[in-house]
Amino acid sequence: MTQHIRRTDKPIDQSYYPSWCGRRLAMNIWVFQDAEHALLHLAQGADITPCRACLLALKKLIEKELQP
Repeated sequence: MTQHIRRTDKPIDQSYYPSWCGRRLAMNIWVFQDAEHALLHLAQGADITPCRACLLALKKLIEKELQP
């Protein structure tokens, strides 16, 4: 099962969370609270994994920051 990663650097829009892949997520569903929470789940081999599009968005941001 995959779940989205909540963006904590964007404001919450009424009753929706922004996600790293761009989806608006209802507040009544389970989401990863931030990137660290998602990475901990990956490292522990949990059944719930982060959304691939969310992970790719985070990877893109990291690669951009590492550019000289």
